[in-house]
Amino acid sequence: QGATYVGNFSFRNEDDLIGDIAFSRDGTQLFVAGSRNDRIYKYEQNDLDFYKSPTNATMLLGSATIYLIDETFTNAGATLSVSDYSISNLPNGLTPILTVSDDGFSATLTLSGSATSNANVDGLIFTFENTAFTGNDASIFNNVTSFNSGFTVDFQDITWDGFSWNNGTGPIPTSSAIINGDYTIENETTFEATDLTVNSPAVLTIEGSGNMELSGLLLNNSNILMEPFSFVEIGTDLFNFGSIIAQSGSTLITYEGNDFSGNVEIQRNTRYADGKYSFVSTPVEQNSSVTGSDLGAHVYKYDEAASSDPDALSRWVDASSEELVPGRGYTQANKQLLVFEGTPNSGTINYTASATNDGYHMVGNPYPAAIDVDAFIDANATTTETIYIWDDNGSDTGRGANSDYIVATKSGATDNGDPDVSRWNGHIGSMQGFFIQMDGSAGTVTFTEDMRVSGNNADANFYRTSDNSKPLARINLTNEEGLFKQAVIAWNESVSDTELAKGYDGKVFSTTGTDMLYTMKGEHALAIQTITRNREVIPLTYQVEKAGVYTIQVNLEEAQGQLLYLRDKHSDETINLNSGSYSFNTNAGQFTDRFELVTNSRVLGLDEYEIQVYAHEQTVYISMPEGEERTFQLLSLGGQQLLTQKLDGSAQIQTNLPSGVYIVTDGEQSHKIILK
Repeated sequence: QGATYVGNFSFRNEDDLIGDIAFSRDGTQLFVAGSRNDRIYKYEQNDLDFYKSPTNATMLLGSATIYLIDETFTNAGATLSVSDYSISNLPNGLTPILTVSDDGFSATLTLSGSATSNANVDGLIFTFENTAFTGNDASIFNNVTSFNSGFTVDFQDITWDGFSWNNGTGPIPTSSAIINGDYTIENETTFEATDLTVNSPAVLTIEGSGNMELSGLLLNNSNILMEPFSFVEIGTDLFNFGSIIAQSGSTLITYEGNDFSGNVEIQRNTRYADGKYSFVSTPVEQNSSVTGSDLGAHVYKYDEAASSDPDALSRWVDASSEELVPGRGYTQANKQLLVFEGTPNSGTINYTASATNDGYHMVGNPYPAAIDVDAFIDANATTTETIYIWDDNGSDTGRGANSDYIVATKSGATDNGDPDVSRWNGHIGSMQGFFIQMDGSAGTVTFTEDMRVSGNNADANFYRTSDNSKPLARINLTNEEGLFKQAVIAWNESVSDTELAKGYDGKVFSTTGTDMLYTMKGEHALAIQTITRNREVIPLTYQVEKAGVYTIQVNLEEAQGQLLYLRDKHSDETINLNSGSYSFNTNAGQFTDRFELVTNSRVLGLDEYEIQVYAHEQTVYISMPEGEERTFQLLSLGGQQLLTQKLDGSAQIQTNLPSGVYIVTDGEQSHKIILK
């Protein structure tokens, strides 16, 4: 009885024109002869469709023998000299060996080495010299010195059977592989191949910090588990006829324009399982089976055009029954583990943003991979180049405040909770929702594949660098009831000290919060202010809901030698924040003219003038009183002396050292700097 195949099948990636087609006797294999490449392509059938067979992998077995009549090879019983012959179309990396029989009438070809290409060769072309034969005449081969032997080099698949690789070592980056038994890519190891096939009942596990990088396709007929911190990159097609689960914190990178079959399950742990809000987005392509109901309770999108009042609840639109749109951000609560199934987002994702009122929009990272903040900001110049990430401090008990947003720019980010814990790592995690603001006009917010990074996607960073190499100071406002608000001062010699520096200065989300701390640059209220080393006085504003005692303290761990002083104009006090904090009594309300931050002690008229040491790229800056002679040494962290210089005033010292952390000391004080 004949079989019937009904469906759509694309041959376009292999050839432009079909020459002929044929099926195997049982109908499970399809053979297509192309016209452009003069090749025959083989396709396998499963329950759903036909799919292209992966290319064979690199491993050569067997040999081939050449027989002579009325003539013999030289070097009978030994190997034929390499100067007597050549084979022009061997795969690179393979060395031929012709072993002559004892009687000289035949020579057996074997190949040694490891091929850099796994493409099969249809016919080896030999060229023999006269010296290859005892009759000293190569014309015995059909009266020519070169001929197509008809010998083929057919690469055998590199296969894992659950216990070992059949070639002893496994695949290399230019070969493909088949996994037929359980296999684990262990922590801190990388598995590289072109194509990979996983067959049932095998389970492929990529452990945390394990990497799988495929330049070709993945064909999964079984089960693949990506554990937290793992990384998987698929260069071309993905055919999933089994199960692929990307656990929360893992990274999956696929590319636009490649074929995809089946669904991938992508998980994400939000920070909360209770009534507190998280901002999230979908990592899979829009489809009717992925809706707001998958996110839990209190699912809303944000519409800035709905009201001119930025605090109006009408801006928050119920999205619980809507299809989730890649690139848009959504609120959710009461569900910590989110599970999405579908085709992972790849390619460019655009979000159309209005500017009817203030231009604020809630968007979200649409990829199952973290994206780099600097790359996102650089690609979206039509925004204010600042992002706002919700860090819930109590919306389960009442409506959250605008001051609950973490603010991030290319200079760094504010912290918004425990002063000893920073969740910001310079990246926006997979499925992370956040706010942006359009810079005065409508436009497009764009996410691109090249923003994606490997790793940097852990649950602990879902929402917000202690390893930040940019000099910055964190000014904290606290009280005994647990209040914590923060403003950031960063240093960058390329910005303006009088005008807003897009991408580096970050405005507060709103100045209507109940408890706030921010600095001013002109008329701009900034959560993050980036200045040059020439800026000496910075107005500091605070706003508190309750009267009482509050404390201002500065964290200089990332300041790279920069110092800050606080001037209280009400009490006429000057406080060295570098060595202590300052507590003060205040009424409730907003206070714009009480405090100033000062970067230079001379402005304050202080007798003391501490030596300041900091670095920018490969330049070391030393600021010190004129006429005071000191000898400075630049040391490695291991104590090795790299440079010595005697100074009697402020100076700039140019270095040419590897990027890293160093120590500058004058014998009395030591300063840690970062060169890059």
